[in-house]
Amino acid sequence: MLRAFREFLQWRKGDAIILAEANVLPETDMEYFGGGGDRMHMMFNFHVNQHVFYALASGDGRPLAKAMKATRPRPATAQWGLFLRNHDELDLGRLTPAQRNVVFKNFGPDKNMQLYDRGIRRRLAPMLGGDRRRLELAYSLMCTLPGTPVIRYGDEIGMGDNLGIARTQLRAHADAMVDRAACRLHPKATSRARRSSIRDLMATNTSMSPSSAATPIRC
Repeated sequence: MLRAFREFLQWRKGDAIILAEANVLPETDMEYFGGGGDRMHMMFNFHVNQHVFYALASGDGRPLAKAMKATRPRPATAQWGLFLRNHDELDLGRLTPAQRNVVFKNFGPDKNMQLYDRGIRRRLAPMLGGDRRRLELAYSLMCTLPGTPVIRYGDEIGMGDNLGIARTQLRAHADAMVDRAACRLHPKATSRARRSSIRDLMATNTSMSPSSAATPIRC
């Protein structure tokens, strides 16, 4: 079925790619790529993603090195998608309980920040304390690991958390998140005026000191 889906797409849009999301073990990933690379063009590398956050939380890069080795095999025509956050929770289910607790302690210590006892439902900037240096470190790591970097919309402006939206907060429309943030600053302004004001504030943030430039606006 996956091969037929790819053939259907390629005949109609030759320069399109299929980026697949399957949070499975590395050996199962190959079933999605296809032995000859004739199924999915790209796969999100969940195995590496979880170990990236453990490395950031603990300073121990050895499990990350093992994860990279485990996901090294792939067809020559296929590619990994490297990411920090996507539209669901940060899944830590492949880590050991001890490793998972280290990540929870550093990036999602409160129970309402966690999900299913194995994930964190926060955006990247607040997870890293709005610290520009830590964000730059995380992005430089993502951009230098083998694969194609994928950035979740909103993370490029340091969008903050709205934990009242449950698991779906990372899927919220950017304008809606901006509106909620701006409404607190200008409750009597029109929707357009609020968005303009908050975007001006975001633009101003980029010229602040390195330690504050990525500070998220909390919704």
